[in-house]
Amino acid sequence: MEDVNQLFDAAFEFAHYPGPQGDSSVKEFLDRFPLPVIFNALQRETDIPGFETTLVTCLERVFKTKYGASLIPHYMPVLQAGLKSDSAVVKSLACKTVTCLLENRDANDVSPVQLIVSNGIYPLLLEYIIKSDDEVAHAASETIKSLARFPDATSVIFPTDTNDATHLGNLAARSSSLARVRVLSLIVKLFSISPHVASAVKNSGLLDLLEAEMKGTKDTLVILNVLELYYEVGLLFPRLLLINGSGAQFGVRATDFTYSDVLFYHQLRAMMISGRLLSRDNIYNTVDEACVKALVSAIDASLESPEMNDTNAHEAALDALGQIGSTTKGANLVLSTTPPAARHVVASAFDRNALGKQLAALHALAYIAGETRPKSSRIVDEKSEENLRCLIYDVAAQSTKLTPSARHTKSQGLFLSVLQQSSEMRLAGYRTLTALVARPWGLMEILSKEEIINIVTDATTETAKIAMEARYNCCKAIHEAFLCSNFVDDPRRLKTGEKLQEAVRSGPYMSKKYRDARPEVRRIERLGQEPLLFTSYGVGGEQRKVSMATIVQCLSSCAALNSKFKVLSLKGASSSSSSSPTSSSLSTRRGASATVCSSLSFSQSVSQCVAFSSGNLWVQKNPLRQLIVCEAAPTKKADSAAKRARQAEKRRVYNKSKKSEARTRMKKVLEALDGLKKKPDAQPDEIVTVEKLIGEAYSAIDKAVKVRALHKNTGARRKSRLARRKKAVEIHHGWYVPDTAAATTEAVTMAA
Repeated sequence: MEDVNQLFDAAFEFAHYPGPQGDSSVKEFLDRFPLPVIFNALQRETDIPGFETTLVTCLERVFKTKYGASLIPHYMPVLQAGLKSDSAVVKSLACKTVTCLLENRDANDVSPVQLIVSNGIYPLLLEYIIKSDDEVAHAASETIKSLARFPDATSVIFPTDTNDATHLGNLAARSSSLARVRVLSLIVKLFSISPHVASAVKNSGLLDLLEAEMKGTKDTLVILNVLELYYEVGLLFPRLLLINGSGAQFGVRATDFTYSDVLFYHQLRAMMISGRLLSRDNIYNTVDEACVKALVSAIDASLESPEMNDTNAHEAALDALGQIGSTTKGANLVLSTTPPAARHVVASAFDRNALGKQLAALHALAYIAGETRPKSSRIVDEKSEENLRCLIYDVAAQSTKLTPSARHTKSQGLFLSVLQQSSEMRLAGYRTLTALVARPWGLMEILSKEEIINIVTDATTETAKIAMEARYNCCKAIHEAFLCSNFVDDPRRLKTGEKLQEAVRSGPYMSKKYRDARPEVRRIERLGQEPLLFTSYGVGGEQRKVSMATIVQCLSSCAALNSKFKVLSLKGASSSSSSSPTSSSLSTRRGASATVCSSLSFSQSVSQCVAFSSGNLWVQKNPLRQLIVCEAAPTKKADSAAKRARQAEKRRVYNKSKKSEARTRMKKVLEALDGLKKKPDAQPDEIVTVEKLIGEAYSAIDKAVKVRALHKNTGARRKSRLARRKKAVEIHHGWYVPDTAAATTEAVTMAA
């Protein structure tokens, strides 16, 4: 029992070591506990909780190393016995061990395929796929996938005799529905390994099992799983085309799911998966365009069908159209049919009576309009563009919730109505506007509605990160389209351009938006002399008409304003007679309300100074005309989102330093204990140095726990680990002898 406890402790330390284990660590561990000892311990029944799982995890880490994998061929009978074990954990370990043997083979060793065949391991792996639980079946499937990468394994996995018991077709025929799905999944995995293996799968006729399963079952779960497998196979169309040139024919079969004996929902699910396949740019190199047209017509007919009364099915069909239209060719097909299949998308996108359909349709419209395509590819052919414009205008004209007006005015109302709904709907609306703004008519409709610009440029509209980014991308797209259009020279659009530019400059995560002070220009008479141009940049500041006989009086009048000034300057209209100012610094208070000046520069002719909040002052003398410019400094609150980001980054760096310090201290202790343990003539006094290091490590761990960089349980485990390692070194050298009775009592307590 004592040996088992020692094995458990050592295996637990080895299995849960935080860093990678090298060959030297494995050799050291196996020198203490050879593999036969561990195998025998696995066959014993113990009352130690987690004993089997700990040993299995330990062996997994051993066999993943180069040295551990080199020992596997010497224990093939033990491996075969593990595959026949009743424990699912041991079976999974045996499968993973075979995978390690295949992945870490040495060129000088015996072929691992010969070892697997001669020991009868492959039939056991196939049996696990159809009879074991999901974990063991997955491990066996991954092992067969690793085996298929060897050229000499092709004859083993794909036997020429179709009546062979290991033939995957026969295996699927004698399996249950769930097991058949597992076998079909294995076939798809093998198909994706390499062109050589894919050719073997195709020549064996195993891909036909997918279509046969679709036609031969009415089990909904099986059908949906087979459809997903079709999608995985569909991603490999180009590879299949390179094999034998039959990719287009296989593409027709993969997208034609409108069997008469398949349920309506299954057809829609198949259409949606086909849409995902057709959303890839290079898919049209292997799929015939007529096949895609047939699929679009089938989806169009399903949306027109009276059976389309299920909201989920309607959303799935709309999503399929959106996925197909995400590419340039797909968008042309969806918009150019007669009538256009995209009419269902546009009609549902602005139908507020069914919010679920509206949300799905808005995202589909964004795909069709080119939101995910490069900017240079968003515009499709002329006929499709005209159909898209007419569809949107027709829906706007037929809308009963908008006041009667021109069609373009109603289309503006459609876009605005989307942006006035929930956050999810606004997100879809941002995506749609991002794509439509690439069209001149779309840009005109958006710029003509000031409410749309206000929503898009308002950084306080959204609170979620994804919505903030979508709003910012929409704003940036509108701004870029605006700069490239003729509207940029229109003086009526000047404020709109400034607003868009400011919103783009502010970024997506600005929580509040503050406008800079706008100038207010007034002309006043200076004691009957020539007029002065008085310009004050203020936020709600009170402008006073005062008599400014002198420069000092002018400054005093400026100081009487309510605004806090950032820059104050007095300069003439002509600089010919200006004099260079000399700089000086003021630190003066005037009254309770005045604040300390900072770095004010003024000319020598100014004999009196007035205290401002902060800023610069300069004077240029001109006997005819003078200009006073006061720029206000409105107090801006910190951007809450940016502030939170800064705080989070500060905390992350601080916590990282605390955790790093704790790890470094622990590493020093462990290295010192390992060196002390290996030292044959170690003295008891040497443990004092290690105890000092342990104290420093404890302190670092406690500090990390105190600031919550580490959980308190994690800190306790790490300190306990150091104490156990120290105790093990003391026992190793005989400096500490544990109390047998206390140890027995502790073991009984742990067992209870």
